[in-house]
Amino acid sequence: MAAATAAAKKAETRVYDWMGESRYPMQMRKVIHDSARIGVGVLKGPFPEEREAKALTRDGNTVTLEIQKSISPACKWLDPWNFFPAGNCGEDVHSGDGTFERDFLSPYGLKALSRTRGEAT
Repeated sequence: MAAATAAAKKAETRVYDWMGESRYPMQMRKVIHDSARIGVGVLKGPFPEEREAKALTRDGNTVTLEIQKSISPACKWLDPWNFFPAGNCGEDVHSGDGTFERDFLSPYGLKALSRTRGEAT
């Protein structure tokens, strides 16, 4: 029982850290606003997202730019008017075959999609 309790506590800490890292409170405020305004809110996540961290270091007369890429958990507020559950779900969105999300891409967003090299996102 002690081993299971320790493992559960460790898993809880990890999930809590992921939620903090994914900026969950900021996105959840938007969902709560939509819920109060129109009666429904949509939060997508957690899902993996690639992030870049840039660091500039100086060593005498040379300057070095280091770019580190990492995959971090993320969550995202969705506009309820751009979220479409499957038609066969009825009253429960979880009983359908899937969902469809409408998203508008900027030219930069389109370039970012081309950098994924065919990976499933």
